[in-house]
Amino acid sequence: MKKAYATLSALAVLALGFLVPVKAGAPPKPAGLPATHEAGFKAFSVKCARCHEPQRAYSRKYTEAKKIDALVSRMARKPGGAMSQKDRKAIAAYLLWHNKRGAR
Repeated sequence: MKKAYATLSALAVLALGFLVPVKAGAPPKPAGLPATHEAGFKAFSVKCARCHEPQRAYSRKYTEAKKIDALVSRMARKPGGAMSQKDRKAIAAYLLWHNKRGAR
């Protein structure tokens, strides 16, 4: 019985490891980040880095607010992507600033 329980426990942990996003690492703060985008950068560093390396998130070079809003909203619906409306707006504004300035 103990062996069966141990096996089931190990399988549950393994399965959860595939379902729960792992923090990939926070990006460095961009040079020249305006104070108006600090909250967006912080939310991006926490929320997006749960699943993405910073370069992955920065690889989309959308410079239209509508496309960035749609992207952030889509990511927020993914498992582990839950975030407030305030965070979604702040992240979208930060990414718009980041992409328009051509930062990498």
